[in-house]
Amino acid sequence: MSTNPTPKQAPTCMFTGRISCVDSWPVKNPTRFNTLLRLPASDEYVTPATVEVQSAHSIGKEGETVTVTCEVGGRYRSYQVTDKLTGDQRTVRTADNILTVL
Repeated sequence: MSTNPTPKQAPTCMFTGRISCVDSWPVKNPTRFNTLLRLPASDEYVTPATVEVQSAHSIGKEGETVTVTCEVGGRYRSYQVTDKLTGDQRTVRTADNILTVL
């Protein structure tokens, strides 16, 4: 009987949006890209969502509409803040989401 656990797949998601900004930087080899995608608004009164995806290659140019499938990752983060009214300190807990194009 094998006791090896079944490998789990990372969660994925798909986005279709218009590229609003592309940044790239060399990280050894190859270059990495961060791309901001503006997603369609659900109606005319709602601000469209914006997501940042990272990739090992360019997924398009500014103004182009693209569809990408991403692996969902992230990091837990916490920090201390001081309440301006009471002076009490409290811990804020949040997460940094990382979307990597497959």
